[in-house]
Amino acid sequence: MRILTRTATVPGLLARAAETDAGVRFVDRDERATFFRWADVRARARRAAGALAAAGVRPGDRVAIALPTGPAFFDAFFGAQLAGAVPVPVPPGPDLAAPLRAADAALLVASPRATGPALRRAHPRLGLIAAADLAAGAAAPVVAADALAMVQLTAGTTAAPRPVALTHGHVLAHAAALDLRDDDALLSALPLDRTMGLVLAAMACGLPCTLLAPEDVAARPALWLRAVGRHRATVSLAPDATYARCAARVADAEVAGCDLSSWRLAAVAGAPVAGRTLRRFASRFAHLGLRPEALAPAYGLTEATLAVTVARGVRTLRLDRGVLAAGRTQPSDAPGAVEVVSVGRPVRGVAVEVRGPDGFPCREGVVGHVWVRGASVAAPGWIDTGDLGFLRGGELYVTGRARDAIIVRGRVHASHDAERALDDVPGVRAGCVAAVGAVEDAAERLLLFVESRAPHPELATRCRAVVTAATGLEPYLVFVLPPGTLPRTAAGHVRRAETLRRWRAGTLVASGAPARAAIATGR
Repeated sequence: MRILTRTATVPGLLARAAETDAGVRFVDRDERATFFRWADVRARARRAAGALAAAGVRPGDRVAIALPTGPAFFDAFFGAQLAGAVPVPVPPGPDLAAPLRAADAALLVASPRATGPALRRAHPRLGLIAAADLAAGAAAPVVAADALAMVQLTAGTTAAPRPVALTHGHVLAHAAALDLRDDDALLSALPLDRTMGLVLAAMACGLPCTLLAPEDVAARPALWLRAVGRHRATVSLAPDATYARCAARVADAEVAGCDLSSWRLAAVAGAPVAGRTLRRFASRFAHLGLRPEALAPAYGLTEATLAVTVARGVRTLRLDRGVLAAGRTQPSDAPGAVEVVSVGRPVRGVAVEVRGPDGFPCREGVVGHVWVRGASVAAPGWIDTGDLGFLRGGELYVTGRARDAIIVRGRVHASHDAERALDDVPGVRAGCVAAVGAVEDAAERLLLFVESRAPHPELATRCRAVVTAATGLEPYLVFVLPPGTLPRTAAGHVRRAETLRRWRAGTLVASGAPARAAIATGR
């Protein structure tokens, strides 16, 4: 793999990329593709930089960008950098006030529609500028090598989103860490506020990059597969839920004639990965040329720009559930054993350790907190990721989030084990379940929040029985909810802590109807 230049800044990298024929392709929901060379991206960004400066943006200011996937996002992102400011991508939508405050944004770039309440609550110093108003401007100032390249907000799955400051050095180190080849073509359908590190890696290596809007792929998952085939993508990533959605919902007619043989790295990231999901996906689309070894479970986090570890192929372990709950690992083929998936070895320049409560590294096979360090990590030295996992044979296995752990009678259970147990229950919307630990009646209990396709009087009872059989945990309360009730991150992951907070506040609603408990076990 070659890096175009050893420049110390992203604007310098963009200038070098503008000398190549590479660029970025945007694909809309009607599968129309619009291609921009990096030279076009840079020219548009220079005009945006002038508009931002005219709006009062000064070097060092933080510019929040709440725009969907498209050329205007790149105008604002690179325009902010060329103006000496710091871009802060945030998920577009009605709940902008908290991200704006967390980012300490001086200006918001967004559609004027539905932003009024957020602006009134967050009060960015320079207010709002519409994407359409990013007009002609002056040349960009020089950006210092140690200045911030961008601020990423954490996903907010377990707590309120918080800002992570990434320097140009972090971003360029991440680009160099990835195992990209000179003939690779990248494709992403994830939110740009989560994956600009991947886009910048494509730019750094002079590789073509294709982008789809995540909301389009969520509605029509076949778009993603067809884009991989049509644009001969070799590298594309998506969360486990997208792979599950494709395997369950994409009909043969939707991908007739699609050729997936170019796909060498189908990365699975963004949440704990399920082995059965990947097996189903590989089997379902093998007839289109998809090779099983292309599937690559991965692990990353906002603080590391994106990638931390990547596997080559799918390797799993089946472990005794009770032993795992006690923080150790023991192979088991017994019914009810837990399957965990390797997310591979650290990428170049990143180190991983698993540590116990005493802060010292755990022995192989012992569960502890995952710690990382590296040139792409936005902190000096080691940082505690907040994830739980263990190492075996030099590979990392992630078992859950420490904040999401459900501790019942001294044993630790992962929320996603209870959630995945319901994926195949008729009537349950796959990937639309939140398993939350909460203190009720003076003890830690499991609460289940389940979105259903349609009302069913026995669904709550069925869910309780399935989870109990699969995990040994008896849900204390089971809520059956209308579609669209559970709060989600921009990448589509259920926000468990926010689900619990809204339930306790009486604001967990869908279509204006409060969620009600369908069953209370009282156990």
